[in-house]
Amino acid sequence: KEYQEKAKASGEDEVLFFTGGPAAAGIASRLRSLIKVDVPPKKHEHELKELHVSAGVRQCDHCDASIEGVAYNCAECDFDFCEECNSKAEESPVVPITAVLLDLGDQGGYYMLDDMDVKSEASVRQHLAKYTAKELERKQA
Repeated sequence: KEYQEKAKASGEDEVLFFTGGPAAAGIASRLRSLIKVDVPPKKHEHELKELHVSAGVRQCDHCDASIEGVAYNCAECDFDFCEECNSKAEESPVVPITAVLLDLGDQGGYYMLDDMDVKSEASVRQHLAKYTAKELERKQA
């Protein structure tokens, strides 16, 4: 909130932080694929049943792909995996948190923050200062 208030007061762009869980659909999974961060799916918390479906009926809640053929569905929470994500979920190792700074006003520019401790305010401030000073390596989506 402190950064938002400073940004508004100075006329600078605001800084936005968000997180996406392993089964997050929508913007989090789209951003992961856009910047090519491969996060293996976690095994779903409930039992998944195999369903045979037509194209366009179901969408994978991990990779956002339209599912045609076999879907793995959770009746308790209406969750779906495609065959590929379901097979990866069975073998998924624990993946460390990947921090990415996405500059929405920079035509798809983003910055990998590999050494940032996302739980440390000092580390977040340090990386924002590096970004402001243009000391981070810019990548293009």
